[in-house]
Amino acid sequence: MRVLLIGSGYVGMALLASWKEGEDCFVATTTTEAKLQEIQEQSSVEKAHLIKITETTNLKFAFDECDAVIITIAPKNDSNYEETYLASAIAISKALKSRTDPLFLLYTSSTSVYGNHDGVVVDETSVRKPLSKNSELLSKVEDIFFSCHSSNIEVCILRLGGIYGPMRTLEKRARKMSNKNLSGLGAAVTNHIHLEDITHAIQFCVNNRLNGIYNLIGDDHPSRQMLYEQISSELKIPPPVWRGNLDSIGRNNAIVSNEKIKACGYIFKYPHLPFSFTK
Repeated sequence: MRVLLIGSGYVGMALLASWKEGEDCFVATTTTEAKLQEIQEQSSVEKAHLIKITETTNLKFAFDECDAVIITIAPKNDSNYEETYLASAIAISKALKSRTDPLFLLYTSSTSVYGNHDGVVVDETSVRKPLSKNSELLSKVEDIFFSCHSSNIEVCILRLGGIYGPMRTLEKRARKMSNKNLSGLGAAVTNHIHLEDITHAIQFCVNNRLNGIYNLIGDDHPSRQMLYEQISSELKIPPPVWRGNLDSIGRNNAIVSNEKIKACGYIFKYPHLPFSFTK
């Protein structure tokens, strides 16, 4: 199987390094010259393209030579969400309009599309209530990719929680927030996923041709206050200082269920956060 990878950032590069199927190979894309050489050094990569995707970019040539496409694009900052996500989704959907051969499409979205559900459990059937312009864009992009579904194109969307792993540890975040004044009481629940579970779950979904939406979240959902106070305690640093009483306004607050992907047979490598919490 030849897989087209669009987005060779934190998740994409980890996926290239961890893919286990010996007969599979990747065609990968990047927007920077510096990353191009790094991609080409991966043994799983057959070909790499330097492409800056806009709405009018012709991607058909890349799709024509692949059996699956994995989209792990991410913006460099909050200001270019529309340029990164929406433009890429539109270009990809255009490239697939004339597709007649079978294709499996997987897109990594975000649990932020659920928005504020007052801390109750949500699953893949729950209403999306995005709170920010960026989350609204992510919800719109999901719809664009789902519109690509046809008799020969299968579509899978993984909604990821807050990503942690090498170079993006929760300890690093706790140190940055140490002794900082934060709004609210920290009561909003958290949803996290380890990088290795993302790469393993992507391959699981591709190999098992899972269609539809799947939440990819670990089992632990401590409040923000509980999370950072526990990490701070273990690191022996001052925790953040929570000020205010309007904690959930403007903040995502939902316990995101992972039962659907578990029911399909996926076993999490990191079901729990690397800290002890009072349940």
